[in-house]
Amino acid sequence: MALRNHKLITTNLQLAVMKREFASLELDALVKEWQVLVNGRIDQVYQPEAKEVILQIRKSGGEKTLLRIAPPIAHILSSKPVMPQQIQGFCGFLRKHIGNVRIFSIVRVPGERVVRIDVTKGAGLRVYIELYGKGNIILCDEKDVILGVLEVQAREDQRIAPRERYVISGGTDLANVSKEDIGVVMDGKRSVQDALASGLGIGKVYAKELCLRSRMDPMEKRGDVAELFEAFAQLIREPIDARVVWKDNEIVDVTPWPLLVYEGLKQEVKPSYDTAVESA
Repeated sequence: MALRNHKLITTNLQLAVMKREFASLELDALVKEWQVLVNGRIDQVYQPEAKEVILQIRKSGGEKTLLRIAPPIAHILSSKPVMPQQIQGFCGFLRKHIGNVRIFSIVRVPGERVVRIDVTKGAGLRVYIELYGKGNIILCDEKDVILGVLEVQAREDQRIAPRERYVISGGTDLANVSKEDIGVVMDGKRSVQDALASGLGIGKVYAKELCLRSRMDPMEKRGDVAELFEAFAQLIREPIDARVVWKDNEIVDVTPWPLLVYEGLKQEVKPSYDTAVESA
């Protein structure tokens, strides 16, 4: 693939980034697919663009997989683009610290749109991938002291910079949400859709999906908690059946499952959620 084609791929994905971010349920689907990378070894790090890092991971048997991280989007690449010859600063930093190390685990931080990759080297290092807002890539030690970042950021609650401590509060793992949890967020003051979206942290698309699966009006302020919980439990158990959703010749969403909210729209089936995100 020519460098020109790589630039085109990057530009198309940047357009997708401007339109959307991952919902928590979608990140869970991605992390599920990324489990094939666990126990693989990071044998190379590339930085094709200022806010884009690609990890080349060698799995057992010698097969290589590329994980592209361009916050707030990340996915496995289906093919290797031509990489730049010049090494940028953060790329060199990552090569020094996590080059030739093994991936111990990949998880989503509960309650956050953040993925944590633990690597085995010395006392242990961890890479936090923030997949919301501006996003970021943060390398920390075992005590969450920041060693290096893709982009230094000043936030209201903390400064994301080397030698600062990375503080992430976390929350409830969606896999552990109970019927009682749904009952608590349904306070009767907001619509069912808004209560589920903010209370569970799943976003409005999936909140509306739960309402449709439960055969209730998303704008109502009261709903059947048992029905909503059953719809939620069923959704998170569904095997990934990724779709690229089109409307008027434009991509409007990329989902891990077919959703009722997009019923009637063209839905292009993809073999994995990673593949769907890459093609968007």
